[in-house]
Amino acid sequence: MIIQRITFCELPCPKFLLPSILAEETGAGGKLYFNVAATLPLVGILAEYRGYLDLEQAWAIA
Repeated sequence: MIIQRITFCELPCPKFLLPSILAEETGAGGKLYFNVAATLPLVGILAEYRGYLDLEQAWAIA
């Protein structure tokens, strides 16, 4: 995902300070695995999520 613009109190954030998002998805054994991270320049990881969705269980509920 590419962030185009962020504003704070109606002031635009300079492009060199915009966070970057890395999102990966893989599937195996009836599960989808997710790895998502948002990083800020000069700061590092702002937020990170790793998890999975069990497709068999999701279909059983639906």
